[in-house]
Amino acid sequence: MNINDSVVSKDQSLKVTLVAFDPNRGKGLIEVEELSMNPAWFYINVKFGGGGQFSVNYKTWDTNKASSYGIETSVKNDVVASIELTRMQ
Repeated sequence: MNINDSVVSKDQSLKVTLVAFDPNRGKGLIEVEELSMNPAWFYINVKFGGGGQFSVNYKTWDTNKASSYGIETSVKNDVVASIELTRMQ
């Protein structure tokens, strides 16, 4: 994936964007945007080319949730291969 690439959930209610990723440091940032006001619970899974992954349980009704999340891989010069959104509820 490239910086600013986005993935939208099948029901069109959530969008996740890869905002930043530094392959040398293995660190980056994703941003979550709610596209509808429907209460939902999503599993956000960022997969790296080196086989690792970063996961977030995202609940739209949680008033303390973050809108951006730091992602990290321990593999040097890794890449973000994909972002998957699964609606759980």
